[in-house]
Amino acid sequence: MDGLEPIREVYHDPDGDWQFLCGTTLDTADLKLVCLGCMVERDLTIGELAEMPPSWCATRQAPGTEWIQEPYEPREDEA
Repeated sequence: MDGLEPIREVYHDPDGDWQFLCGTTLDTADLKLVCLGCMVERDLTIGELAEMPPSWCATRQAPGTEWIQEPYEPREDEA
C-alpha cells in the first residue's frame, strides 16, 4: 500500500473477503485493512476481477499483463 510494489495476486476468500498481495511478503506486520473501492482506484484492472467466485485467485507478472484466474484450495482455517 506504500506504492512501491504493484498488486500481483488477488484472492477471493471462501468467506467473501478479498486479499490483494504484491507477492513479496506474507509478514503479518505488512497487512493493512483497505476497502475494495480504494484498491480499484489504485489499479483499475482490479475491476476485471469483480465477478471472480470465492475460492478463486488471480495472478499476473506485472502491471499491464493479463490476470490469470484459477480456483485455489483454501487452507483449513479459511474453509
